[in-house]
Amino acid sequence: MPRRSPRQPRVSCRVATVLTGLALAGVTDVASSQAVVAPGNLGVGGSVVSLRDGQLVLLRNELGEGVDLNGDGDTLDEVAHVEFLPSGQSVTFAPDLDGPEWIQDAGTSLTILRRESKEGVDLNGDGDTLDFVPELHDLRAGTSRLLDPVASGIVGVNGTVRFVADDLLVVRSSEAAIGVDLNGDGDVADGVPHVLDLRAGTDTSLGLGGDLLFLDPTGRYLVGRVFERDEQKDLDGDGVVGPVNHGVVHVLDLRTGALTNVGIFGVLPPGPDGRRAFAQGRMIFQTRESDLGTDLDGDGALDANVFTVLDPATGTYLPTTLTSPAGLFTTFSMVRAVGDAFLVSVTTNISPYLQQRVYRVDPITGAVSPLGVTTGGSFLEQLQPSYRDVVALVVEEFGVDMSGDGDGDDRVLHLHDVPSGNALVTGLACELAYGTGELLVCTVREADTGVDGNGDGDLLDRHALVADFATGRVHAPPLAIDSIPVTDGRFVAFMVDESYQAGTDLNGDGDADDTVLHVLDPRDGSVRVLGAAEPGGMLLGQQLVSLDGGWIAFLVDEAAAGGVDLNGDGDTDDEIVHAFEL
Repeated sequence: MPRRSPRQPRVSCRVATVLTGLALAGVTDVASSQAVVAPGNLGVGGSVVSLRDGQLVLLRNELGEGVDLNGDGDTLDEVAHVEFLPSGQSVTFAPDLDGPEWIQDAGTSLTILRRESKEGVDLNGDGDTLDFVPELHDLRAGTSRLLDPVASGIVGVNGTVRFVADDLLVVRSSEAAIGVDLNGDGDVADGVPHVLDLRAGTDTSLGLGGDLLFLDPTGRYLVGRVFERDEQKDLDGDGVVGPVNHGVVHVLDLRTGALTNVGIFGVLPPGPDGRRAFAQGRMIFQTRESDLGTDLDGDGALDANVFTVLDPATGTYLPTTLTSPAGLFTTFSMVRAVGDAFLVSVTTNISPYLQQRVYRVDPITGAVSPLGVTTGGSFLEQLQPSYRDVVALVVEEFGVDMSGDGDGDDRVLHLHDVPSGNALVTGLACELAYGTGELLVCTVREADTGVDGNGDGDLLDRHALVADFATGRVHAPPLAIDSIPVTDGRFVAFMVDESYQAGTDLNGDGDADDTVLHVLDPRDGSVRVLGAAEPGGMLLGQQLVSLDGGWIAFLVDEAAAGGVDLNGDGDTDDEIVHAFEL
């Protein structure tokens, strides 16, 4: 089938140059560099929770390090630890935690979730030791405090203590945990959100059972849901008290304290990141045809989900004509604000392959326009804006050869200029594409391109391809990656498997069975070998390498790095944290 000529996006000449480079899949040379001992050894073990502006938050394991870090007389705990990299100072917090999800980092503040049963202490004064109680640490002032007892009983762990802004914390209080009826419905079975303004020192209770998830870009409105079952009330006017988790959309005005019932059932987008949820002050969510009383997809039933635009300032909503199959909701859909519009993926099929169509939604008018592409597989990692409002999509060929390799079973990179609606089919077969700042990162399989990118004589490897919109250059280091590349918009870090590089010893430890950390500087195309190592034969992810603002943090396996004791504990079986400014 002949290939159609794609329309060119109306973007700058520099961007057009980059797009041409992507289509040609140009390759640059790796700067020669001898492997060195990994720099930035902090001498501590642990896992990286977050890296932000040179502030590194870790979860340290006493058993792994053989050290009593919190002074309780044993070495059985996991504790939070913060390294202030620019100053070289650090602080360790005493409470024993159960995992990194118990730590919430907002830069200037940190919360840790303490489990009374682990400490044998009644922290919130309710007469038992069965609760989870959040402790707030002000990293600027060096102070800490337990949150108010009313806001202390937590339902579960994940998502119940959440920073929605640096100084704004939402805590979902468990009535059962504290034995108090917080919403006045006569029982103690609900979860009631509190909003803690750390700067103003205020604590505002929603007074209703539900959750608050999204803060709009102005910082004034919090959007969430109130559950009819918790309130034992019909909140959406359908005459029925819905089942568990039947949530009706509400908006809390943080300036006035007013709570507005939008009056319709809603499923909010995944995750608490308001930057992805809002465009032109509006937010998009899903409701149901049955709640609207309208058959929008024309199938004779009221069972489809409807993408709907919310104006939090007025508490009003606007249904669009875009629907998704019944029961899927946002589990298999993705919403992302890009520039002045929403991009929405809608699942059209889940068997035998996940297929999703992509649409543009105008947040003011609700107008829907298709992008004309079908994605699949790893779509949740896509829709990443790069270079203003140019968006990368990895599109399934589904039998149509868009890469020109004679088959129709690849994923091909498309670039969309969202404001103009124009698109470019690059012809580059890639598995994954995402952008940060002015960098676009793609992972490419040799089997798809038919090119031996690292010269090892086979077509079994994966490579990173990086387009720099600032310089107009494309970089494709001839290295077989064994991880998803990490980028902060300035540098790109990835792990390289020595065995995939024709058995090359990349870190100078005398063997070729490690995965070794490399960092690409797109400004000049140079690649730096950091000497950090992990045992080979595993797919490594972003939890092992973090980049932010030119700072990098990573783990080094002592045994894989040549059997060196990096933390001075007399053994070589630890993973040691390294961090420094590139």
